[in-house]
Amino acid sequence: MTLERKSASTIYQTAPPRMAFILEEGAWTDSDLYKAGGYFAAPMDRGMFVQLGTINGSVTKSTTASSPVIGQLISEPMSGVHSENGRHGTVELFGSHVLELEIKTTSDTIAMGGYVIYAGAGGYFGDGIWTKGTTSNGTCALNAYTTGSGTASTIPVLFNARGL
Repeated sequence: MTLERKSASTIYQTAPPRMAFILEEGAWTDSDLYKAGGYFAAPMDRGMFVQLGTINGSVTKSTTASSPVIGQLISEPMSGVHSENGRHGTVELFGSHVLELEIKTTSDTIAMGGYVIYAGAGGYFGDGIWTKGTTSNGTCALNAYTTGSGTASTIPVLFNARGL
């Protein structure tokens, strides 16, 4: 998922927020027995509940209780690329809004699904900077941040996350 930087207060959509994600559906297998010419190992369909995937900007269908559901796939999978992680879809997120936030360059690594906290005013864009949070606070990083980038980096963060 590529995001264009406008300001830290960029809101993607409100009430309820919706974002496009890469769909992690597993490997594609060619087969003449299927209308589409094959099938995915773990196909996703509209209406499925999803959790964060393993790569930035991705989701996978919810299969375990240990990973919280972050939303529901509300579109049919799009882009007929028949390869692993080749399709994308729109997810209605369980939260109030999504902001693209600037992460402090000295922040510890933030995992997808991790928490962020406000670290103070300033930053490259002047809208304030954020860092890794250590306790549950209602935020959910939708992309990971790696320590030591040395440059201003932004990630989308879901606020008032209400994962199931």
